[in-house]
Amino acid sequence: MDIRMRLDELDRYPKDLPGVATVFRGPLTPKKSKAADADASPETADDLVRRVDEDRWLATRFADAPGRERLSALYAFVYEVARIPESVRDPALGAIRLQWWRDAVDAIYAGRGSADGDVVTGLAGLVEWASLDRGLIDAFIDARQKDLEERPFEQWPEFEAYVDDTAGAVIRLAAKVCAPDLAQTSQHLALFRNAGRIWGYTGLVRGLPVWNERRRTFFPQKLLDHVHLSKETLFSGATVHETSAACRAVLERAVSAHREVSRLSYGAPKEFFPAFGYVALVPDYMRALDRPYDGVAKVPLLRRQIRLLMASATGKV
Repeated sequence: MDIRMRLDELDRYPKDLPGVATVFRGPLTPKKSKAADADASPETADDLVRRVDEDRWLATRFADAPGRERLSALYAFVYEVARIPESVRDPALGAIRLQWWRDAVDAIYAGRGSADGDVVTGLAGLVEWASLDRGLIDAFIDARQKDLEERPFEQWPEFEAYVDDTAGAVIRLAAKVCAPDLAQTSQHLALFRNAGRIWGYTGLVRGLPVWNERRRTFFPQKLLDHVHLSKETLFSGATVHETSAACRAVLERAVSAHREVSRLSYGAPKEFFPAFGYVALVPDYMRALDRPYDGVAKVPLLRRQIRLLMASATGKV
């Protein structure tokens, strides 16, 4: 790999993308002006991912050109499902939209094809190309239903399952897209699972203001009770010790998963790196979360570029 060429390539896109990370995607979509929309050419999947999920987009640059297009098609689907809970006020409407996606997936796997838009068409192409595990896709969509519930988790195991079915499922699907013919061993699956937990737990803490604004919480009720944090205090966004303690408890699970990824990633096939390499950015995000309850940890672009380049070169995330 020519490191200088990679760095030049990673630098060829806008550097002012603000945002809040969620469990499986990056920044929230910045609003465009009507004039910009009128002048712009149709947005490709790659353009969309670059705009709304820049960390994953950065990692796709380490795949070949066809691989980038396929990963972008996958992440476009992820984004469309992910944004449903954020785009509706009525949970019933969100449930209807999630069901629409379940029906679209039914049609894809039944071989009926689809003319329902570029994102569905892109997903159908990936299913054919990589024989994607439908169970992972179904679990991903079903898990998003939790985002519509006021009290989604009572215990830690439920919360962990949610992270596995969202961030973890995305990494497993992406790995299959990157290398459809490469056998995934139990060690690889453990790597993907823990990588998903790193990204999921950290992303949730970074996205805390968004959850509070929607008056929803990802914290298990058991954790809220343990730190004596009420929902009203949490949703107020007040800077209190109890909120910080809850965030630290979630981030401790990310740290534990990171130790496993550091052990498992060394020596993993390089073909898998574009599917999970972005988790190498998490230590920098954690350092930026000096007050985790405030959310929105930002890391400069150049630092993220260098971090990904080093992880790709050394195989250590």
